[in-house]
Amino acid sequence: HYEVAPSQFEIAPYYESANIAADHQQLMMTLMKSTAKKHGFMCLLHEKPFAGVNGSGKHVNWSVGNATQGNLLDPGSTPHDNLNFLLFCGAVIRGVNKYGPLMRAVIASASNDHRLGAN
Repeated sequence: HYEVAPSQFEIAPYYESANIAADHQQLMMTLMKSTAKKHGFMCLLHEKPFAGVNGSGKHVNWSVGNATQGNLLDPGSTPHDNLNFLLFCGAVIRGVNKYGPLMRAVIASASNDHRLGAN
């Protein structure tokens, strides 16, 4: 569907396992760039290519779950389900605390800092 900036659209893929989703993201970006070039256009995937105009806003929404426990981000309606949720939240917080610098390298890159505040 249309987004805010001129000629900006959203592509919303279906859920799939992370490794396949990453491959499909790369394939989609390559396909968009080659198709644009074929028609004499340019496909810009930079987060903020022009001052004052929205960029691609490339981002990833994620969910975590499995076949037996379902959505691990859902608190649930029973004390047992809530305990699983709290345990998962604790593990996520521990992971963020332990691997924060590595996450920053991926999440808060220079281009993302530019997108969020430079313009």
